[in-house]
Amino acid sequence: MVQYLSLAMKASYDSLVSIKRIQDFLSESPPKSQIASEKSSLDVGTIFLKDVRGCWKINESERESVGIDAVNMLIQPGTINIIVGRVGSGKSSLLQAIIGELQLKEGNIEVSGEISYANQEAWLFNDTIKNNILFSENYDANRYREVLKACALDLDMSSLNLGDETFIADRGATLSGGQKARINLARAVYKNAEVYLFDDVLSAVDTKVANQIFFEAFRKFLKGKTIVLVTHHLQYLSQVDNVIVIEGGKIKSQGALK
Repeated sequence: MVQYLSLAMKASYDSLVSIKRIQDFLSESPPKSQIASEKSSLDVGTIFLKDVRGCWKINESERESVGIDAVNMLIQPGTINIIVGRVGSGKSSLLQAIIGELQLKEGNIEVSGEISYANQEAWLFNDTIKNNILFSENYDANRYREVLKACALDLDMSSLNLGDETFIADRGATLSGGQKARINLARAVYKNAEVYLFDDVLSAVDTKVANQIFFEAFRKFLKGKTIVLVTHHLQYLSQVDNVIVIEGGKIKSQGALK
């Protein structure tokens, strides 16, 4: 019993440390290159990139790898945008540049409004499913229920003995890849922001669930918000306002397919 209590206390401590670190990161002011200035004419929800070149640092010897190069892009507020391209073409790097994780060598990025971001690798911490979704946001019962449904999590919750009060241990080791991906996605969707960035969040779910997420979460629940989605699901290209094709870190083409 003492051993289990010790493990439980350690898990709780690790969770608190992880949450504190992420909250500190999220509360930090973004780089000036990514803040729409007070004199900016950008409407809320707009993303603007001008001659952007960003690089990844490979090792301590300062060797760098180009992530994106000479990127010019204007994302209009309230639109759904899809980024496509081959593996390693720079799709994720483009999103990383927007949130300030990719070091800019040249150019300028402006984002008008708060950003919510979901990585392609689901991140969970040791706590209940509910707290993993809410994270640092206030609980709104109606919004919470709608997010569960939109992200195809309502049936999962009903099948668990404790529902959303089920405790996630070992970063979700007892959950399927699809469940982890949808909880990670639900956290980003629940957050009330103006700009939503989703990095290949549909890759871990089947076609039926992907359709529900795309139409219920992206098209319906987040209607009127700016959405940028990296995906390999090409069947949605005709359903969005703008398709961005990346090749070798550069934008090959962009525009609507309708």
